Amino acid sequence: MGKSESNSEIVKRLLTELETARYLGRSRAWLRACRVTGNIEGKREGPPYCRFGRSIMYDLGDLDAWITEHRVSA
Repeated sequence: MGKSESNSEIVKRLLTELETARYLGRSRAWLRACRVTGNIEGKREGPPYCRFGRSIMYDLGDLDAWITEHRVSA
């Protein structure tokens, strides 16, 4: 970040589990369940996530792409 950039110009790219749950309108428990069962065929597939040690973070771009992939048109 350059010296001319202010904090208001920084866009948050990674969201916490709580922020992601709020962004998607789901619960933290749902996100956790998706992480546990996501690789099992026929089970719920949640959005992609990043693991940093014990921390789980969700990339905003990945979330938007995941939402688009799951859009159903009537």
